[in-house]
Amino acid sequence: MTAPRVVGWRSILIMVVLAVVQEASAERLRLPGIKGADDRKLVEPTAYPWSSIGRVNRETGGFCTGTLVGPRHVLTAAHCLWNKRTRSWLRPSSHHFVAGYRRGRYIAHSRATEYHVAEGYRPGKRARDSGMADDWAILSLAEALPGTIKALAIATLDRASVVDPRRSRVRLIQAGYSQDKAHILSLHEGCTVLGERARGKILVHNCDATKGDSGSPILIGGDGGYRVVAMHVGTGTDGSRTIGLAIAASAFRVRLKDLR
Repeated sequence: MTAPRVVGWRSILIMVVLAVVQEASAERLRLPGIKGADDRKLVEPTAYPWSSIGRVNRETGGFCTGTLVGPRHVLTAAHCLWNKRTRSWLRPSSHHFVAGYRRGRYIAHSRATEYHVAEGYRPGKRARDSGMADDWAILSLAEALPGTIKALAIATLDRASVVDPRRSRVRLIQAGYSQDKAHILSLHEGCTVLGERARGKILVHNCDATKGDSGSPILIGGDGGYRVVAMHVGTGTDGSRTIGLAIAASAFRVRLKDLR
């Protein structure tokens, strides 16, 4: 008969310390905006609608995600255009839209010549829902992108889907360039609307979106065509639950029509 193994207190202490270290490491690796299991998957951005989404690169470093919503217009987050260090707006030409970007290759690109920021946006005050609701901007590109890259249409969600999301059958798609997948487009299919804030200007969602995804489109659609119904701008909390926050398309739809 084999004698039972006796584990000393030092061994127990070591195991406890290792468990704490492993848990802390896992917490550090968990990116903000990933809600539970990571449901993102990689996609080749070479064909519609993914080719209409690209990176908005900044000469000062860093990037956000942008969506082609017109031959020469790109929708993105306003805070991507703000320089926190100098507390000033970056020059339009310092922003470079790269469509269909994948591991150093891309389908088309153009610099911005100007941008139009929502009138109510105040840099540095995104924490409040009222300020976040205006965190959008439209870049005007120096050159129209090739006709093979189709601009995505803008649409608004049915009011019933937002007011009573539990009964809604609307399934969302979020696609962007996350910080941990910076060189290839990733998307979360099948996420949903959880509600609204700021009198409907902000849609609450459960799509997995993190840093780098700011400015990324929230889409609906399928074989018949895709439409942008919101734009992701940040991550928040609802009690102990992590939520995504996106600006409803109604906020920028009219402004885009004026620019065309």
